[in-house]
Order: sequence, then structure tokens, then C-alpha cells
Amino acid sequence: MASRIAIRLSAPPGLKRLASFAGLAAALALAAPTAHAASERACSGVGGVSQDSTQGDAKVGTNAKRVYFVRGADEKPSCPDASPACRGLSYVVPGDIVLVGRAFGPYTCALAVDVRGRKTEGWLPSVDLHTLPSLNITHWYGFWVSPPDNRRITIQRVDDARIAISAELYGVVVAGEIEPQGDRVEFAVGPVGKPAPLAVAGEKACRLRLRTVGAYLLVEDDKTCGYAAFTGLYQRS
Repeated sequence: MASRIAIRLSAPPGLKRLASFAGLAAALALAAPTAHAASERACSGVGGVSQDSTQGDAKVGTNAKRVYFVRGADEKPSCPDASPACRGLSYVVPGDIVLVGRAFGPYTCALAVDVRGRKTEGWLPSVDLHTLPSLNITHWYGFWVSPPDNRRITIQRVDDARIAISAELYGVVVAGEIEPQGDRVEFAVGPVGKPAPLAVAGEKACRLRLRTVGAYLLVEDDKTCGYAAFTGLYQRS
């Protein structure tokens, strides 16, 4: 009677590692589209200075008394959609002005700020939002405040092309004239607190970026301004 011999074939260690890497790559390839799709359905980042994060402002206009925010995939994987599970607790009402970012399907990523400076960010139905037109240089003018800490920036007219900026936070003073490029301006704080071109600023110079969007002044610093933190969303006082 012939005996049976069991033979176990094993791959060389190097081949095993290649197979393991191939399996990992395949798993990552499958996971990447899912993660990307989830990030597309998450609403975040509105209120930043860049054009990508904040594309403009809009007025809420609808026959409904309330327009509720819709949750994104960061809160519930299947959102946003029209199901009750995706409806948030916060809402806006007709006449409210909101900052708007990118769209996803029938929704627009939006940020609402109340009089106390409390922010609500999420998806709103695009059909209920009416984009507001851009304004000229006069839109810079005013006394701007960032609640609830009441940081203040004053912007006044110099002429038809230049504005005068005045701000002070924890000893960092900004006071001088500058020419904005449309709805934005970027500069460094010079040694005596005057706005200076970035090209001549030192490496340690405090840099600021400002942008006007509708009823808001968006400000970002580069975190080199010492104790001062200019970054925030300002409203006219």
C-alpha cells in the first residue's frame, strides 16, 4: 500500500513580504475612495481667508420660518440627505446672512454667526440661499469687532485705492496705510507697527491676511505675532 506524503509549499520570506505589501496596498486603495467620499460630505473650514474655504456670503430667503442645518458625514456617515436623521438642531431664518463655501449635491457648506459670536457650521439647502454681490473698496470701512473676546480692528478711508488699518493686541500694534487687492490684503507688521510688503519683511515678522466677505472681515495671522492672535471672524460693531 502506497504511503501518502503531505507536502506543504511555502513561499520564500521575500515573496511573503511582497504579498503582504500587495494586500496592504489593495486595502488602502479600497479605503481611499471611501475616506475621500466621506470628506466631501463633511462641511468644515468656512470662515477662512482663502477663496477655497469661503467663496462668498448669501442671504437666507425662503417661505419657511426656519431652515435647519443638515449634518455631514463627520457626524453621521450617510449624511447629508433629506432624512430626519440628518437634520440638525440649529437653524437660520429668512434674512440671515451666512458665509458660504463649496457645494455638495443640493447642499452648500455654510457658517452662521450670531450676535454673541457663536458659530454654527453645516450644510444648508442651496435653494434657500441667495448669493450677495461683491462690493467696492468702501466695504472695508468700519469698526470691526470679533466677539466674544471683543478684539477690534478699525479700517478707514485714505483715498479711492488705499485704506488705513489700526489694531492693537497685547502690545502688537498695526497702524498704517495699505492698498487692498479687491477684497483682500496681505502684509507684514514692520518694526514700528506699520504694514510692510511681504517681500521686505524679515523671517520673524508678524504676517496678516485680511479679506472682506459681505458683513464679515476674515483675518488670519501666521502665529508669529507673539501673544497676539488676530485670527478670527470680525463683524461691524
